[in-house]
Amino acid sequence: MAILPKPNARVGIRTIISSNVAHNGTFQVSYPPGVSAGMFSLSDGDHVLFADGAEYRAKEGKIAVTIGASAATVTWKGNRVLEAGTEVVLGLQVMTEPRDHQMIKGLTRHLPVSFLYTVQVHYGPVLAGGTSQVASGQTLPSAGFLTINGSMASGGVARADVPRQVTLTSTGNLSGVTFKIDGKDVRGRKVTAQLAGPNNNTVATGKTFVEVESIYASAAVGTAVSAGFNNSFGLPFFVPNPEYKIVGLVDGVAEAITVVPGASGEATATSGDPCGRIGFTTVPNGSKVFEAILLTPNVEEAGVQYSDAEYTN
Repeated sequence: MAILPKPNARVGIRTIISSNVAHNGTFQVSYPPGVSAGMFSLSDGDHVLFADGAEYRAKEGKIAVTIGASAATVTWKGNRVLEAGTEVVLGLQVMTEPRDHQMIKGLTRHLPVSFLYTVQVHYGPVLAGGTSQVASGQTLPSAGFLTINGSMASGGVARADVPRQVTLTSTGNLSGVTFKIDGKDVRGRKVTAQLAGPNNNTVATGKTFVEVESIYASAAVGTAVSAGFNNSFGLPFFVPNPEYKIVGLVDGVAEAITVVPGASGEATATSGDPCGRIGFTTVPNGSKVFEAILLTPNVEEAGVQYSDAEYTN
């Protein structure tokens, strides 16, 4: 069970002492599922142990903590014996506490982090992305709308299984054409994205969509362009920091993930996703189940498990 008992960006792990621990004795605290040694790489060692209503800080010399691959080893510096059966919480510092609203390593917002909570996002089985799931390849004689007729389209609307970036693909140079995409996000809110067309490549919106209702081209499209969904998934809540990731899980197997933080400031047609995006190492195939365990400073998100039902419009 991962909790956060105190501020200063710590993840707390509750355990019960299995045998008496005397002065300079040691005991181990195993990481819960989804917690790894790497998430403490930004820490300056300000770990704390909570026991019997008191706190014992590493920086005050009351404990010493060694971060191991699967468990933390605690050296007890107290003068009394920690008795077997004592319930303790080890607060492992995730990162150095921000002070005076200064930016810290990897922090992309100016707000200081006081608390971090673990949140599980369950995407479920995810389909593979494709370049023509929204609109098949087509040209336009002048400015106008593409026909929404891709493999995931019905009734003029393309619907993604999870929130995804919309892509535009062409073998020609359409960089002088501005494409405006309208649709809805994971909460059913209107989303607008605007981007320059591809130049013999694939370009993607900064925002993620679950529905695409229209794609407007500002000028003629002389070389066929198609629209699809890629494999970068939208997040269901605001993530301000790319380091607020613990682990990705694909069919229950841990793997590395990347997080693009939510865009700061007022949303515009060209800004990034307001919540942020996540990328997995594994490519989805329609049957593999994707999950992620992330960190959030928002107490309202604490302990929430986002399921694939959240992505159903």
